[in-house]
Amino acid sequence: MKIALRALLGALALFLFVMGAMMLLRPVATGAQFGLEALDLSGMSSLRSFNAALFLGLGLLLGLGLLGVEISVFLAVALFEALVVVGRLVSLASDGSSPPLWQAAGIEAVAVAALVTADRVLRSRAVGPVS
Repeated sequence: MKIALRALLGALALFLFVMGAMMLLRPVATGAQFGLEALDLSGMSSLRSFNAALFLGLGLLLGLGLLGVEISVFLAVALFEALVVVGRLVSLASDGSSPPLWQAAGIEAVAVAALVTADRVLRSRAVGPVS
């Protein structure tokens, strides 16, 4: 039973990861499968960043769980934010640039740094909830 469940979850992790990669690399076609359409440069960046990060992050976290890797909530959120930044950068390189998109990528990159720092600083002192 455990082997079948692990195999099923492994297949799900792979499916989620592939969907995320498709959303990152082929956002128009993949987004259409979900009824999503980019109306402008900002919309294309959102398809590539948020939607890809959701699928990629879920697939990666599930895969890590299956491998027995435990990560903190701070690092889990940092993973999702980092994937959003990757999506933004791919969009900026593929679709074009605008100051608001660079600003969003910058804010999201700062969030990654803050979350990784929080994991290192706050978790090293706390046994229970972070205070």
